[in-house]
Amino acid sequence: MAFFGSTDGQINDPFKPQLQHSFMKGLRFDTEVEYLDEQGQWRLLCPDVNDVPAYVAAQIRASLLERVHMLLNSNQPAVPETMQQWQLWLDDAAQYYQAQTLNSPLPALAAPLLKGLSSDGVIVVQLALPKDGKRWMLVTGVECEHSASDLPKLRSLLVLDPQEPAVWACGHNARVTFLIQSQIDSAALQHKLCIYRSLDGGYLACRVRRIVVIQARL
Repeated sequence: MAFFGSTDGQINDPFKPQLQHSFMKGLRFDTEVEYLDEQGQWRLLCPDVNDVPAYVAAQIRASLLERVHMLLNSNQPAVPETMQQWQLWLDDAAQYYQAQTLNSPLPALAAPLLKGLSSDGVIVVQLALPKDGKRWMLVTGVECEHSASDLPKLRSLLVLDPQEPAVWACGHNARVTFLIQSQIDSAALQHKLCIYRSLDGGYLACRVRRIVVIQARL
């Protein structure tokens, strides 16, 4: 799923950079956020609290996306920290998948993130937030700047933050925007400083600690 626009409100000039929102394969949000399960059925990704018992009881049949989402929403200290811990959790909860961390500079992550979103994989990000400490979030999409003469440039991660309410007819409830190099010095760029914005108006400086892509083993 993708949405197009431009950086200056003009959509007819093919030579000007265009902003595109690209969302993960098998996700829709014309009403509530839903995903396509392995049986070809649409299921709620963020169920109502009253549905939690049945939702948890069905964990044995859950897809990878549902398992990861439940993990992030259950108990943040229990979420794996290192790649080794992620892999141990995957081997126990959803075999045949592997975890990989992305180590490239943030603006250069457009291509691997777009590839991950278009596959059957799941992407998570860990942020360091002031006062809140470290927190994992599900990456449901990205905002990239596209031009006819250059590779896509990553502008923002579109995320579902487990500590924020889901938003009606929207595939994310927060965004993590990368500061462009002209706005920050080299030290800030190295430490991956970003701006976290919730869709209800929250605004915090943050740091991306790690981005993990979970995909099927080759």
